[in-house]
Amino acid sequence: MHDTPHTLFSGLGVVLVLLPLTLQWRAHNTSTIFNLLWILVIDLVAFINSIMWWDNYRAYGLVWGDISAKVLTASPVCLAASSLCINRRLATIASSRSVMRHENMRMSKFLDIFIAIGIPLIVMTLSYIVQPHRFDIVEGVGVQPVIYRCLPAIFLVYIWPVILSLISATYGCIAVRFFVSRRRELRSLLLSSHSGLDVGQYLRLIGLASADLLCGFPVSVYYLFEASQNLRPWVSWNNIHAYWLRVDSYGPEHALRSASLSVYVLLPRWGPPLMCTVAFLFFAVGDDAAKKYHSWAQAAFHLISNKESETVAM
Repeated sequence: MHDTPHTLFSGLGVVLVLLPLTLQWRAHNTSTIFNLLWILVIDLVAFINSIMWWDNYRAYGLVWGDISAKVLTASPVCLAASSLCINRRLATIASSRSVMRHENMRMSKFLDIFIAIGIPLIVMTLSYIVQPHRFDIVEGVGVQPVIYRCLPAIFLVYIWPVILSLISATYGCIAVRFFVSRRRELRSLLLSSHSGLDVGQYLRLIGLASADLLCGFPVSVYYLFEASQNLRPWVSWNNIHAYWLRVDSYGPEHALRSASLSVYVLLPRWGPPLMCTVAFLFFAVGDDAAKKYHSWAQAAFHLISNKESETVAM
């Protein structure tokens, strides 16, 4: 099963998300950087998997498979957690009544690190408890994480992105509410918060976090609903992990044998390249981005001119 459009778009997505990531990295917008990094990592994993298992389902690259399985298992959590960081930051700025102190800014960054990095790593670790074997390989798709459908799996893996998305949506509503009620003084609020944001960037961040929620929340709810159907009993740790080193391989007909399985396996793959495109449209085509491109072009022109001058002088 050769999913050529997905491979092309996921590869293009890697390139597209690098531009806004570079801009946000220079601006030191921590929460946005985490969001773009997770989008990049998840899309890159899907892209590499689609190439490695383009026309085969052989069990090789096992270390990469283990890494891919953990990233894909926690991918809904990663996006929901990083979106939560963005919305929490926007709500904090919009609702503030005074200048944010340096200590509070540091604490806020540490909290962002815990939410955006710590929680996904916790979920990746906890998922081992309900992981019956290393992973599956599907031709044309690559690595598929495996979770034993039991009651502990609901609380260890599937419910996290739903909870984080609901908290993020609450912060998002607060940010929008204060923006509407305090829009005249928002410019001064952004300056006093030392956030490095202007009104346009503030609105784009709201748009990016909203897009994450619109794309990720329905998928997370669907996964939670599917995982809660036909739950199997938890017998024991040894029973679950008796054949943990096994890697199951499937041909292309596996993902197409039923409509529900096709949706479960194939549809989520389009989320990362879609989010890469959305991030590019939000952050890489605005006036501030155009100014950055102009400054980069000028710097490159001066560098080339200096090189030519040195060559002539020699």
